[in-house]
Amino acid sequence: MTIPVVYVFDKNYAAYSCVSAISALQHATEDIVFHAITDHTDDQAEKIFLDELDAHGQPVKTYKANLGAEFVAGRISSSAYLKLSIPNLIEEKKILYVDGDTIFKDCPSKAFGIDLEDNVLGGVCDYSHFPQHRKKWESKIIPFENANEVYINTGLLLWNLKAPENIKLIEKCKELEESYPDKIRFNDQDLLNKVFEGKKKIINYQFNHQIWNGIISKSDWGRISAPGYKNVNLFHFIGKYKPWKKCCNPLITDYWKTFASQLKTIKVDIQPIENFQQRRHFARMLHLSERYQEASELREELMRTMDEHLRKMKK
Repeated sequence: MTIPVVYVFDKNYAAYSCVSAISALQHATEDIVFHAITDHTDDQAEKIFLDELDAHGQPVKTYKANLGAEFVAGRISSSAYLKLSIPNLIEEKKILYVDGDTIFKDCPSKAFGIDLEDNVLGGVCDYSHFPQHRKKWESKIIPFENANEVYINTGLLLWNLKAPENIKLIEKCKELEESYPDKIRFNDQDLLNKVFEGKKKIINYQFNHQIWNGIISKSDWGRISAPGYKNVNLFHFIGKYKPWKKCCNPLITDYWKTFASQLKTIKVDIQPIENFQQRRHFARMLHLSERYQEASELREELMRTMDEHLRKMKK
């Protein structure tokens, strides 16, 4: 079995998608063919991915997408909308789509082998719609007709490309965006969830294990990241604090770097802490990592910074 794995990205996310692809190759027990979609104006992104995967002896099928419509970028890069072009560009019956902020922990064939039955998409419930979060978010997104409809995360998708519901997908999504301008919170994810309402198969969380902003304890991370732990197929690092940012959980950053260190044609530097908010978040990450002394010292430094700021305001 050959698994078609699809990435979409711009030049800013090309290197991170390479790291994800390397993790897929490292854990693959079946052949993989990568499909890379970039914007028709972005030659740099395609070259980064092609050169890197070629250095690993891995073929890549590339595509240039022109959506023919502008979508609101909002929380994410507008390149995320390129996934709407997948049914028009890729000639496969079924594909496995993956975001670039992911790391495979097992062979992609485990997810790809799931039977979609008569559904168009297969995906995992999104973190924002876990029971403890759902009430906060369900009123802010495009409403479903069925109250029991599950809102999925589109960071990993099984996609039946031959389903008739894919016809004119870009046009359908643009119409939805224009009909619900105040209900677009997670961009293309919101649109795909609504367009394919009633045609989504909910799959096990292990296939898209989402960790928000690196928030996980040392004991929990040690358990789920252990080589022998079988209940995670893919890690998905959601939120704004990604593993390539210094302010992320250092346990996660170190894990991600084991794959990034295998890059052969490019180098990815960890982005430094840039502001007070990131420093505060990093203090929390140090505490979760059980680096208590460092966390305490950083918190004391933050308190001094706040006190100094308040004194200046009073003058």
